Amino acid sequence: MKKISFKTIVKIIIFLTILLTLTLGAVATYYCIGMPSLDDLENQNSKQIVRLNYDNQNLIINRSEIYQSEVSYYELPTNLVNAVIATEDRKFFSHGGIDYLAIIRAYFANKQAGKIVQGGSTITQQLAKLLFLKPEKTFRRKVQEALLALQLEKNFTKEQILTFYLNRAYFGSNNYGIGNASKQYFNKDVAQLNIQESALLAGLLKAPSKISPKNNPALAKRRTKTVLRAMQECGYLDKNFKNDENNEEFFREDSGQRFYFADYAYQQIFEFINKENFQDKILKVTTTLNEKLQNNLEEILNKFTKNNAEKLLNAQIAVVVMDKTGAVLALSGGNNYQQSQFNRAILAKRQAGSAFKTFLYLSAFENGYKIDDVFEDKKVRVNNWLPDNYESRFLDEITLKRAFANSSNSVAVQLSKELGAKKIAQTAKLCGITSKIDEHDLTISLGTSQVSLFELTSAYATIANDGTPVIPYVISQISNQNDEILYQKSGSKLAQIFSAKAIEATKIILREVVASGTGKIANINSNIYGKTGTSQNFRDAWFIGFDNEKIVGIWIGNDDNSPTQKITGGSLPAELFSKIMAN
Repeated sequence: MKKISFKTIVKIIIFLTILLTLTLGAVATYYCIGMPSLDDLENQNSKQIVRLNYDNQNLIINRSEIYQSEVSYYELPTNLVNAVIATEDRKFFSHGGIDYLAIIRAYFANKQAGKIVQGGSTITQQLAKLLFLKPEKTFRRKVQEALLALQLEKNFTKEQILTFYLNRAYFGSNNYGIGNASKQYFNKDVAQLNIQESALLAGLLKAPSKISPKNNPALAKRRTKTVLRAMQECGYLDKNFKNDENNEEFFREDSGQRFYFADYAYQQIFEFINKENFQDKILKVTTTLNEKLQNNLEEILNKFTKNNAEKLLNAQIAVVVMDKTGAVLALSGGNNYQQSQFNRAILAKRQAGSAFKTFLYLSAFENGYKIDDVFEDKKVRVNNWLPDNYESRFLDEITLKRAFANSSNSVAVQLSKELGAKKIAQTAKLCGITSKIDEHDLTISLGTSQVSLFELTSAYATIANDGTPVIPYVISQISNQNDEILYQKSGSKLAQIFSAKAIEATKIILREVVASGTGKIANINSNIYGKTGTSQNFRDAWFIGFDNEKIVGIWIGNDDNSPTQKITGGSLPAELFSKIMAN
């Protein structure tokens, strides 16, 4: 027998490889005939996707017009996403569209049981199935669904695929889409779903008509418990969680305060990149948000609002945390983003009260006044204006240091008369106040000007930064899908604008506020500086302070500008400041 040469073997292998490739291509082409078009989804994919990341590159949120329906991905509560993943496709965020091990596992489980007891389809495959107009159970259709799943994974992000699926899935009782189901079953927007409701809706995906609470409440309840157990197995819920609607002790609540920051950062993006980059399909944005600090802040805020519910009533809390470079490290624009997207930290402008006096005193020190200068704490009149001290208490002769610590309105007015409103306003603007200030109105010394928490915090950062202006920022880098850097934050290179003596004196009196004055609750360390502020009729309560590294601003008030339950800057805001700084 003639021996076949190595060269001939190579030729045969190449021929067979080509033949196999052509055959597979022909088979794929055959099965692609009649597959649904992805044009509708591709039109969505042509829209820009913006990935907002923490400073450690972990994802905050994927912002885009993912699908023109009732909900988009960032509106889905975390518990709903976790419930769907735990029950439908635990490897969803890691597989490529098909979970081959799940298919094998389902095959043997079903064969052993003698009936269908387990499915192997991924969420991507289920979406592929939904894209076909007519349901069929044929081998050809299964192959087509698998091919379509691979196309979906290639063309869309996981967040998009999950959103497409939930917007198209059937949830029983004639409810198509998660938005309709949420409204029909619970009369709620999707973002307002609690954990049991999320678990129930996720459980309906298995057999929507059969499990629908309108058709079989008992079965729906049992299925909800099954989903909650699955969430525990995946680590989405504490092992000690109990399925009791009246017991939320173990709930992993998500008030979504980080999304206030995300909204603001998203609005800033297009100020930093050229118009030609607007067409980039993906923008990757590295923000200044520190994941650990933000998570700690949200946990502290949620506990704080619960523990002080009777005192707060409907009052909202806004918090800004930044470093001395102006980088915003953590932020909350309200108690619950799911309930209200209005960002009080950035957009709300309220009277600063005595928190504005810091600029009055800094101006005084710049103009030669000293902390030991003595004033008479007494009733004063400015034309028809009769400013009063808190609870009408006057201390006779008092130093500027003590007057500031006790937040004396009388001394502040006397000092402002000597300086003039224009100098005070100019000092505030140099520190970073951008809101309009009346340079002819002496009442600005008592904080009658309306400012945002964001600008007030950044103005105090200038003092913390030894008199060098601080420009707050939330974005450090922007790149595209090819990792080309479109924007990179650089140093501000601003020079010191206040004298070292004036800044030192201002820090001394800010320290005195915390050590022995109105902000004693915040005195958790010897390097804590701060100032309280309370506007007329207790409408706004402020505490702005800092240590050697961070500046923290806190505001508490009602959205309708009505009086709070007599909350002062030295009470709940100072207490919250101490908790944030301690963590």
